[in-house]
Amino acid sequence: MHRRFRPRFLVFSFALIAVLVGCGGSGVAPSFPTPPPDLGGATIPANTPGPVRGTVIRFPDDEAPHSVLTEWWYYTGHVQTADGARYGVEYVIFQGSRADFPIGYASHFAVINAQTRAFAFDQASSSARDATFGGTGGFDLHVNEWTMRGLNGTDHLHATMKSGAYAIDLTATDVKGPVLQGGGQFSYGPGGSSYYYSRTRMRPSGTISVGGVAKPIVDGALWFDHQWGNFLPSNGGWDWFSTQLDDNSEMMIYHLRDASGAILQTFGEYIPPCTPNPRDCSPTRPVPSVELSQDQFAITPLGTWTSPATGITYPSGWRVTVKAKGDVPAMDLTYTPVIPNAELDTRQSTSVIYWEGDSTITGTKAGNPITGSGYVELTGYDKGK
Repeated sequence: MHRRFRPRFLVFSFALIAVLVGCGGSGVAPSFPTPPPDLGGATIPANTPGPVRGTVIRFPDDEAPHSVLTEWWYYTGHVQTADGARYGVEYVIFQGSRADFPIGYASHFAVINAQTRAFAFDQASSSARDATFGGTGGFDLHVNEWTMRGLNGTDHLHATMKSGAYAIDLTATDVKGPVLQGGGQFSYGPGGSSYYYSRTRMRPSGTISVGGVAKPIVDGALWFDHQWGNFLPSNGGWDWFSTQLDDNSEMMIYHLRDASGAILQTFGEYIPPCTPNPRDCSPTRPVPSVELSQDQFAITPLGTWTSPATGITYPSGWRVTVKAKGDVPAMDLTYTPVIPNAELDTRQSTSVIYWEGDSTITGTKAGNPITGSGYVELTGYDKGK
């Protein structure tokens, strides 16, 4: 969740290794198209983003796995089926490695059913002995029976919950192009650094199965994050928002918190519509984006929700305001969770309890009404649980 430095790595990196180190097995580290970020650097000033300028991410080489401490391929968004039903979807595969331990893998798959207002998730983990993580261009990832394959912005996702409640067999096609969040790399000083790009508008097709019945997908929008690098963990948390507005623009914002709950770092990236030059958007060429200054946007929680399963209280519902500056118009957006319960207790795979949910968006942009969809990720609220 740190996505666009998307800071999920800060917890997942070592938690994943700690859980998976007992899986056994060994394997050869995947190829590394770009050099790994080193762990040196100056201390990060508080309340500032940390992008590294001049970073080069190569497509399709850097879609593939890398020999780093932490890496993930992360999809969130919603699909609509032929009967008009809406389903929020989260599907992620994590890779963790460390010099003295075997490479380990974990995966989360979650579905929000807007019709029944139900939430379901599943998790999987395996060692390098049991997983396949390949690709010199593109990626071909297998964690048990769950798979992800992708090349040049056409990705294939397959996962089935052990309960049989939901399954996906879908293709996600990038209709805009990759976004280099913060220029493509974030430095965290002694904490490490991370490469990071997103595909902010992917069109889903294929099927989602509900109770064993496959339903054709006819519409929707997915957001994809790929982040990798060498990181040291943090004991804070973060609030991360993806935004897909109906005028074909997108935005990512986050707040990173320290252990006391104080905001340590903020970042935001705005991606304008492809129009009036749609030819400028290609799944193999990064699209223009605008970094938001730290004082340009604000995130205000509108309420709370307490999990009956864990007793953890999360913010629920948010107002996001963005000040106009340069190519970024003023925005006043309200994010409303499709359902309040989107909590994942993944202590069996990544030792983390977090909230990640589909949200609808209403508000104004440049003074005009606007709607859209987004996903919100909340971590660190489980302290003491």
